[in-house]
Amino acid sequence: MAVEEVRKSEVDDVQDEEALVDEPATGSSTENTFASKLADSLSGVLPHSMVARIRENANVVFWLNFYLLCSSTMLIINKGAVQALPHTALLLVLQTATSVGLLLYGRKLGHFDFENFNMEKGRKWIGVTLAWLLPMYTNMKALQHINVESVIVFRTLTTFAVAFGDRILFGKKFSNRAIFAMVVMCVLW
Repeated sequence: MAVEEVRKSEVDDVQDEEALVDEPATGSSTENTFASKLADSLSGVLPHSMVARIRENANVVFWLNFYLLCSSTMLIINKGAVQALPHTALLLVLQTATSVGLLLYGRKLGHFDFENFNMEKGRKWIGVTLAWLLPMYTNMKALQHINVESVIVFRTLTTFAVAFGDRILFGKKFSNRAIFAMVVMCVLW
């Protein structure tokens, strides 16, 4: 009796894995193409269950890579902008005003929905806003004086500094997997 239940469980697991492989990935056609190509290229090398997980998470990988591309591109564009207009604060004001303008225009077109600004909320969020602007300002200042690669290395290493601070100040423990992810992040950048 127990052997039959184990065999039935194994058959169910195999059927579940096959169903995962056959399920289409959700998202846009660009994401689906990316997911299909990634899964297809690894299907002969990895087991079905692992390919199914990659197919499931391929959209996350796509958007992560898209974010990295945008982040790197913006860093290079900001390096050029800060060389052309060496007034860091003015450059940040122009970039922020452009972002606000694009968000308002997107709301007018119906792509975004958010509440209007009010002073009460503004007072509550001023600390967060300053905490957001300070790294942007120092990043732009750094781009004025050092090369892009140095800024990337410094920004990546700050992740380790924050993790170390969490460990020292708050006693947070990190799994080997989290530490490995941070090391891989540094190596890839």
